[in-house]
Amino acid sequence: MRACSLTHADADKRSGNSGRCARALMNRGVICCLVALLIPSRLRGQTAADVQRIDSIVSAQVDSGFSGVVLVAQKDSVLLRRAYAPPSERLTAGAAFWIASITKSFTAAAVLQLQEKGRLSVNDSIGRFLNGVPADKRAITIRQLLTHTSGLGGDYSGAGIVDRSRAINAILAPSLSSKPGTSYKYGDDDYELLAAIIEVVSGRSWEDFVFDRIVRPAGLREAGFACRIKNARRPVERSARAATQGTPISRAMCDWAHKGANGMSATADDLLKWTRAFSNDSALNRPLIFVRREAPFDVSYGYGVRVYTHDHDVVEIMHSGSGDNDHNSIARVLRSGLTIIVLSNAGHHAGTTWSSYVAQRLARRE
Repeated sequence: MRACSLTHADADKRSGNSGRCARALMNRGVICCLVALLIPSRLRGQTAADVQRIDSIVSAQVDSGFSGVVLVAQKDSVLLRRAYAPPSERLTAGAAFWIASITKSFTAAAVLQLQEKGRLSVNDSIGRFLNGVPADKRAITIRQLLTHTSGLGGDYSGAGIVDRSRAINAILAPSLSSKPGTSYKYGDDDYELLAAIIEVVSGRSWEDFVFDRIVRPAGLREAGFACRIKNARRPVERSARAATQGTPISRAMCDWAHKGANGMSATADDLLKWTRAFSNDSALNRPLIFVRREAPFDVSYGYGVRVYTHDHDVVEIMHSGSGDNDHNSIARVLRSGLTIIVLSNAGHHAGTTWSSYVAQRLARRE
């Protein structure tokens, strides 16, 4: 079955226009079908029956190894909020998970807030804020970083580096893959540079700025950061079953490969609040860069999110992420007011991640 839409974050990271798109589409993007095929046509008028059916389908997977949190909301009403796991894991619906590339939407919101305050413009070049930028990259703009059109397209260049200046140099060292502003190529390094710019402009760490100006005002009670775990009231969830099976488990690090692109943790409740913190037509959700055609939709990238349009109207907005090792977390928002959130790091099953496998089962209406 072909996926309805590619997950925004690490599906592109895994594909990244580098020949791996097909695997990412099947392994990561299938979860979008849960939203695009199942929910819009089913929850309207038959809410109770369909929620019960979704619950039964997911519950049936637990004995085989799935664990995670599923939240379904229709506008202001939460229809389903449940943790699925064997009793030994003691998973709760309020568990915090690493949210991987969903972090990008928080970083984008911080940049736009600084723009509103007149501290920067998305049209500014990175050379205005960062020292030692190579000549061929000095004219890259903030907007190009936000939309993955910078020509960088790298991932984890700052891995193991805790010093900001050293990380910036490492990110900017490789040759450009394309002339800035000419093509879209997804890469985490774009958003790590944005985090560095936020720090330079604000005079505060990226974590402190995002927490005080974005997370706390939005009422995200459990959200935390790789370098500031103390902000999270709950420990970040680890899959006990994955550990016993020897499966690698996500361990976000306090370095410049785990900041503005992917360095946050949150609960499903946090993510629901986040989707409600801004209107669907806000600057974050505008279709800015056309990515591809997925009939009947045009798929574009906004600022840290994917935007699906049909006949020039925005019909779906999606945040998602799948990061280090087996961690994955996915959120999908529809313009209709329906929100689906699935968080899981239970590892792999049947050649894909557990999140994608469960989504396939749901999409097939089994």
